Amino acid sequence: MPLTALSAIPAAQLVVLVVYVAVLWLPGMAVAALVGLRGWALVALGPLLSYGLVTCGPPWMSRLGVPWTPVTAGLLLLGVLVLVAILRWPLLRWTAATTSSRSHERLPAWTAGGHVAVGLAVLGAGVFGGSVLLTAFGGLGAVPQDWDAMLHANGIRYIAETGAGGVYEMYNVNTYPSDAQVYYPNAYHLLAAVVFELSGVGIPAVLNTLSILMPLMLALALVALIRAFHGRVALAVFAALVSPMATAVPYDVLWRGPLLPFATGLVLSFAALAAVRLYLDRPSVLSAIPLILSGAGLLGLHPSMLITVVLLGLPLLAQRWWHSPRSAGVELALLIVPAVVGAALMTPHLEGSLSAAEHVAGFTWPQTLTPGQALGELVGFSTSQTFPQIWLFTGLVAGLIGFRWLGQLRWIPAAGAATGILYVVAAAYDTPWAHAITSIWWNDKWRLAAIATMVLLPIVANGLTRSYDLLLARVVLPAIRRIKATGPRRRWWAAATTFVVLFGVFFQLTGGGYAQRNIERASHNYGLGRSVSSAELQAFRVLDRLVQPGERVMNDRFDGSGWMYALTGVRPVAAHFGTGGVGEGPKLLAKQFDSYDTSPAVRAAVERLNVQWVMVGPGFVRSWKERQPGLDELGRVDALELVYDRAGVRIYRVGRPTGTARGDRVVVTPSGRTSG
Repeated sequence: MPLTALSAIPAAQLVVLVVYVAVLWLPGMAVAALVGLRGWALVALGPLLSYGLVTCGPPWMSRLGVPWTPVTAGLLLLGVLVLVAILRWPLLRWTAATTSSRSHERLPAWTAGGHVAVGLAVLGAGVFGGSVLLTAFGGLGAVPQDWDAMLHANGIRYIAETGAGGVYEMYNVNTYPSDAQVYYPNAYHLLAAVVFELSGVGIPAVLNTLSILMPLMLALALVALIRAFHGRVALAVFAALVSPMATAVPYDVLWRGPLLPFATGLVLSFAALAAVRLYLDRPSVLSAIPLILSGAGLLGLHPSMLITVVLLGLPLLAQRWWHSPRSAGVELALLIVPAVVGAALMTPHLEGSLSAAEHVAGFTWPQTLTPGQALGELVGFSTSQTFPQIWLFTGLVAGLIGFRWLGQLRWIPAAGAATGILYVVAAAYDTPWAHAITSIWWNDKWRLAAIATMVLLPIVANGLTRSYDLLLARVVLPAIRRIKATGPRRRWWAAATTFVVLFGVFFQLTGGGYAQRNIERASHNYGLGRSVSSAELQAFRVLDRLVQPGERVMNDRFDGSGWMYALTGVRPVAAHFGTGGVGEGPKLLAKQFDSYDTSPAVRAAVERLNVQWVMVGPGFVRSWKERQPGLDELGRVDALELVYDRAGVRIYRVGRPTGTARGDRVVVTPSGRTSG
């Protein structure tokens, strides 16, 4: 597996990686540093707090008529930093005077060497997982071919061109002002639009850059969680190292969809749980800020991820309050206060989520497994795959046997059981109650498999940690004592060597961290394929030369031609495969455009939408899709002039029909045609 894939990124595209890291991490880290976060929590929470800022700010800015641009984004960050800085000193003094000694409990010390080991593990996980994804994509500029990708790509360009920061505005790329308003969480797209404008690279590279950063974000979130719950260095190192191996997360949610906002929220969710712990340990106005922004970031990325963190937080709180029942009431009140403040800041997104709830609740996927099969796939880390990831399963079993050594993370198996049950329900039960309890996650077994698998990763790491402890205590150290080679330095080298050997064996047994398996899995739906082919790319370039500003291109909703907007800036009538909120004009044209010569209603819709061109391509996003009925007989439309015909792609210019009406029919007199 070419682990040098990251180093092979062209220099022009490497710029977007640097820009994305800066835009994603620095704003959130600046706020986190001002409120007092340090160490792994500071770095892990940086991206989530950045998404929190763009969840809270731009919708209100939109209502005030302020566009979303890199400049206004910078001013928003500056304003937040100034506000926090003004409040910081009096709040710190008040906190120092009122906070109990218990809340000042310090984290147990990790040695400098321990921090270095964790850092190397996180870096290794990020490079390894990023290389797997980049190899699977076939390059940073590869076009994702599946359903959701087009809306994400077009939405990013739309925000960059219009400054639309409202929660109902991004979907306007696929609708018109007179159509129904459609809510779509836009935090992912708002940050990506800033990256697009600052880096100057193509939209596919912007999409794929964040995807290859997801293994790094997941490893950081795991480490921050373990650190916040007083976990050991060895557990943190093993957790980081195994995090890019499981197929379900992030690989399955990146080739299928790709579910980009969902996947981003998923890999950051453990960081939000770390924020919960840190806030409850040291409650104050300042420590509430990361908690509020974490919740906002999850909601702005994907509302289901905020519900997921609430679900995972229940066993966390149950364990905490089991050991300290008297603190339950106080801490519950402490959580309610930032929740209310956050709800006020997130009002536009909450209103939008509620408006979309009925549509989400009514969506179901077919259930194809028995409960036993679903459970086997889950614990075998093998969603819809023939062979399980047997060595992750082995680590899971060992981790469950030694769950007591998880310490303050003993709530993790309960969280894994809860999410695992939801996965089994979504995969195996086709009943109203099953649909009801899984509707938040679109009744989608793939999403729930990714969530449950992520929750199992710390347990797998615990299994490796216990194996390491037993091997060191019962084999290596006794051998050292027998040869009288004791001493602190020798024991340290023995421990380090044992760790390296154990993980090296594990890595080999997994076939190199399941790299090839995950490359093959994640490579589905990337590159040039059924939605966007090389012939269509060439046609998009031709349209870019032909189409004038303000003109639109009539296109088939399902043949991938809607990508013309993301890739060239040419506006199609249909900019997404989905039809939610689409108005009567586009619907009429999709059904009857080829009646342009004879239908006054069609001509009126064409004029109203300023359709001057038509494009049809050869492929469809789904194999069972067919040409929309309004575009399947374009050859009989006299007013259309064929100006491009190559490799199954056709482009027509829409003429202006003239002539004498005969009843409902117009006799067209063409004139002045050129081949363009």
